[in-house]
Amino acid sequence: AQSIPEPQADRVPYEIDAQRFILEGTRFFRAAGTVEVTRDSLTALADSLEYDQDEGFLFLSESARVTTAQTDLAADAIRLDIPQDEVRSALATGQAVLDGDDLRLLAPIVTLHFTEGRLEHLVATRDAVADSLMAELDEEGLERERLLRGAPPLAARELGLTEFPLRPYTLAQDFILEGDSLEIHAPGEILDEVWAMGRARGESAGRDSLNSPDTPPLIARDWLEGDTIVAIFGKGDSLSVEDEPLPELNRDVEEVDTAQAEFQLERLIARVGARSMYRMAASDSTVAAEGGRFAIHYVIGDEITILLNEAGEAERMEVVGQTRGI
Repeated sequence: AQSIPEPQADRVPYEIDAQRFILEGTRFFRAAGTVEVTRDSLTALADSLEYDQDEGFLFLSESARVTTAQTDLAADAIRLDIPQDEVRSALATGQAVLDGDDLRLLAPIVTLHFTEGRLEHLVATRDAVADSLMAELDEEGLERERLLRGAPPLAARELGLTEFPLRPYTLAQDFILEGDSLEIHAPGEILDEVWAMGRARGESAGRDSLNSPDTPPLIARDWLEGDTIVAIFGKGDSLSVEDEPLPELNRDVEEVDTAQAEFQLERLIARVGARSMYRMAASDSTVAAEGGRFAIHYVIGDEITILLNEAGEAERMEVVGQTRGI
């Protein structure tokens, strides 16, 4: 076991257990073999570790994992910046998976920023180097690369994915959001906004009771697309956009219970080349009797804003720019 030296007596040290230590002076060392780091509510696990007190970092590699009271972060490698022994940021690379009270995130690269030990801001991106290598592979080489990567981690399989996503992918309150990059704002560790940028797409994972066995995949979920999508969360404040509401939904459809949720998705905004498809229970009694097929609301515009009610259903829509739809 090894304790990281304390610059000041009132600071709590990081306790490190491992099978082997290599010490280089009093301010740098390496550890290997079932490494475990503990300090207050933080626990970190890895096969190997490097610590540099002058630079103020802990580097965990090979099956790295960092757990705090609010989040669980796993990746091939994780670097913790800890100047003055306080965690300021974490950089996770290689199939990074973040689990929190409000969301699950999968991405090739994830950077977390902390204030006084609390997560405030997160950025997830693609891996540009891996993307360039994949682009050079032909179809046969691409399949070989996928085989070498092996089965996706459990977190990906639980989301119904057959392989780890090459783009950031997050699930928050039954809403899936993906793009070339994701930015999450969570002041005080309360989910506030999620930005998806670069060919962004959002899907609702709820309201599956509308579907039948022969529902085409294209319309099996409500979805929203645009160059950028902003998802805004809140405490269920009243809607403020004075637009005509969407046609009434069939209230027999099972609604999402958000009474116990600490937050809820209130507004979705798609910008630049925005498209939206929303499913509705058929209002025509003849159509409804023919197997319960639903109706759809599909619209294209420069910018689309959707406001949701407490049940997670679209309540109002505002479309900016030239509008087309059915």
